[in-house]
Amino acid sequence: MTSPDPASARAGQAAVGYLNLHGCAYNGGLTTVTPISNNAPAFDSGTNVSNTPDTATKCGPGVGPSFPVIYQNSGFKALDLSSGRYLNLHGCAYNGGLTTVTPISNSSPAFDSGTNVSNTPDTALKCGGGVANFPLIPQNSGFKVLDLSSGRYLNLHGCAYNGGSTTVTTVTTVSNNAPAFDSGTNVSNTPDTALKCGPGVGNFPLSRQNSGFKVLDLSHS
Repeated sequence: MTSPDPASARAGQAAVGYLNLHGCAYNGGLTTVTPISNNAPAFDSGTNVSNTPDTATKCGPGVGPSFPVIYQNSGFKALDLSSGRYLNLHGCAYNGGLTTVTPISNSSPAFDSGTNVSNTPDTALKCGGGVANFPLIPQNSGFKVLDLSSGRYLNLHGCAYNGGSTTVTTVTTVSNNAPAFDSGTNVSNTPDTALKCGPGVGNFPLSRQNSGFKVLDLSHS
């Protein structure tokens, strides 16, 4: 008798530990949720799965005086993977290029993302409303319900689109010109091996050097 494939055996089991989700914001509008190739590790997010909840933001420092990390627009959330079946991932986009996937300190809760783990799948976007000159842009925002019991790996994709002076980052599907700006974030028994991002449109093409993906093992095995 052959032993079951570890990845196949993983489906249906509860995820364990913590998803430490880090959203790192940089001057110029770039937000990262994974490592990226551009000046690595300067813009890398420290998103990880661990038995220990992170207690501080893990972000690369950026580069030079022009593109430093903006800590008040960055944030992290330690999500207890054992607390529910679903990862409800919310990407909240605001005028000026800021995208959040967690709460942040700047004008909280105006720019906070409602990303959570629950036994209930979310049915609507959960984002702060923004402030005066930096309102929420619903068509560039989106959420995705990910069934943590459906596979061993969380394949997290952060897709950055360059509009000249503004960069828009997506981590889920969004309604704007769908599927042009859609991120391929998924849960699967197969680890992704390449970036999954829509190509963008016209003046907002995909910026591959500012995009990235990370395969997170939900079983720690």
